[in-house]
Amino acid sequence: VYFHPKPEPAEGMEAQDQSAPPSMTFGGGAISDNGSWGAAAGHVGIWKGGSVRYKGALVYASVDLDFHGIGGDSPLNDNPISFNIEGGGTIQEIQFRLRKTRFFAGVNYVFIDTEAVFDISGGPPEEGDTTDAGLTAFLTYDTRDNVFTPNAGLYAKFQVSRFAEALGGDFNYTADGITAYYYRPVFDKRLILAFRLDYQHTGADAPFYALPWVKLRGIPAFRYLGNYALTTEFEPRWKIDDRWSVLAFAGAGRAAQEYNALDDAEKATSYGAGFRYLLSRKLGLTGGLDLARGADENTLLIIFGSAW
Repeated sequence: VYFHPKPEPAEGMEAQDQSAPPSMTFGGGAISDNGSWGAAAGHVGIWKGGSVRYKGALVYASVDLDFHGIGGDSPLNDNPISFNIEGGGTIQEIQFRLRKTRFFAGVNYVFIDTEAVFDISGGPPEEGDTTDAGLTAFLTYDTRDNVFTPNAGLYAKFQVSRFAEALGGDFNYTADGITAYYYRPVFDKRLILAFRLDYQHTGADAPFYALPWVKLRGIPAFRYLGNYALTTEFEPRWKIDDRWSVLAFAGAGRAAQEYNALDDAEKATSYGAGFRYLLSRKLGLTGGLDLARGADENTLLIIFGSAW
């Protein structure tokens, strides 16, 4: 990761916004013990003292997962089908500050070309090569004191999306969602209480890989999948000193095909603990490990910055 010089605050924003991230160019890759791998490269641009923010990235990945069906009552819930999904794409996003406030309005474009291969027991693999592309308009409100490892403030985002053949994809559907993170310091700012709420909805004509799922540490991707997904999480973090912190976390979520079915859907839960070390005082960037328990398995995660 290469960090460019941080811009000066926009006129009138000196006392309001000290959390604008620096511009940076990044690249990297990841690999898991089941053979999944991925790589990404991109740029985050910050202009006019943080009032104009751009994000662009190219990604490519090959991921091995299990498909448990859509909704908690799927017959595949206890007998999932293994599959591999491989492909690449891009995201291009720009957002603008609304006057001298903490509100931002923006739009992004996503293009993904993938090939999914399902391992059907007793028969030949089923393959599907598809493309998904769409535009998203969003509104955010951000009072966090740092974008990498926040200690105080609120981040909230509302978004609506349209995916269509006219935009370069193979599907026509809509999506919407609400995300909120809240950080509150207590006990002389030694204890940070963090809360997360995430609600996502995707239309019925979307490909399975575009549907929302319960995103929690310790829960595999696509394990709890539906057209509607609701997730909550709580994380207290205790600062031992200026560099070291320890934390715990617990969360729960549900996914279903219909909104009214969320109450009766199977509940996914996860919990765990971890630690953080302050890697950069200037950026407020931490790194560490989390050990999570969820879906009857333990997962060790390497975390840079906030897990959210």
